[in-house]
Amino acid sequence: MKQNILIMFDCFGVVSSCALLPYFSLHFDIEKAKEYNAHYSEIGDMGEISLMGMAKEMSEITKEDPQFIYDYWVNNTVVTIEMKNLLKELRKKYYVVLASNAMEGLVEDVIKKHGLEECFDKVFISYKYKDIKPNKSYFDRIINSFDTKFEKVILIDDYDKNITPLSGYGIIGIQYKNFKEAVEKLEEVLRE
Repeated sequence: MKQNILIMFDCFGVVSSCALLPYFSLHFDIEKAKEYNAHYSEIGDMGEISLMGMAKEMSEITKEDPQFIYDYWVNNTVVTIEMKNLLKELRKKYYVVLASNAMEGLVEDVIKKHGLEECFDKVFISYKYKDIKPNKSYFDRIINSFDTKFEKVILIDDYDKNITPLSGYGIIGIQYKNFKEAVEKLEEVLRE
């Protein structure tokens, strides 16, 4: 029987390495790469463009095949064995959710590529709901999808902007800087 604790993990920058910025950095200076990353993340997270749609637009600029670009984004993500093992162990005791701001295609393909299906009770991707972190409605949707009254709800995310408002929602935020520190903080929160 699981404890009434919900642990939400961000995908890119926490469970997986970042997907988009490394590709943009190959083709543009860092400022332009960050600009493209921010632009496509913003519209993709809200469901206004899919990963393949973005690959097609990038193809017009870089002259690379859209499928090559798509595959590059997915295939160059890294999920460590330590992270995968942590997720599996946590899921035995707690409710574990992947909560990602992302566009259609990206998270789904990363989950398949890295065999993460067994790591999460549920997966929430912003484009499906046209709602993003750190909106309270985004977290309410996740929490209300379970028939459980949670004693604790935790989010592990690499972006401070997603962590900052959480205490006002009754959610405990852990900012991910590295694996070891995040695990230590999570263990501390779970002991409290």
